Amino acid sequence: KATTQFKQLKRFVSIRNDFVLKNDGDRIILYPLDFIEAKFFILSPLQGFALSTLDGKRKFPEIDAEFRSLFPDAEASLANILAGVDDMVRENPTQSGIGRDGVLEQSDQPIQFSYCYDPRDFIVSVDKYNQIMQGVQTRMRLNSPICIMAFFTRRCQTNCIYCYAQRKRTPEMT
Repeated sequence: KATTQFKQLKRFVSIRNDFVLKNDGDRIILYPLDFIEAKFFILSPLQGFALSTLDGKRKFPEIDAEFRSLFPDAEASLANILAGVDDMVRENPTQSGIGRDGVLEQSDQPIQFSYCYDPRDFIVSVDKYNQIMQGVQTRMRLNSPICIMAFFTRRCQTNCIYCYAQRKRTPEMT
């Protein structure tokens, strides 16, 4: 369904401004800018590279042709890769609804305020990526935080999987 949409409409495509694409060491992550829920998606190297090519300034057929010239033997087309990421995001929106409409923005006109990523920043070693993804502790531990919250208390309100905080009882601050 989404694949046909890309090919028939021949529109300008970008990542929605309420999402950030980031190289986190040797893996690519995509996360919504949501202050209520810290959520992230780990993408394959090919998915991350594919998303990084969407600058909102070029129509999809032009990006697709460039992608096919770079990856002539890719197992999936650019449209299928992007549709897979978009579907994954739509199936897992944040509590405040970010992602309900997917990660991709499309328009008949160039998308004026789209963020342009440098695809070279999203080239990662497949071997290192696989090594990170095999480790139980390394799979979900990020190299840097995606959100920082400041609470003026010693009581942690959350139990985030990526948090480094030591959980010990101390007297409350006054």
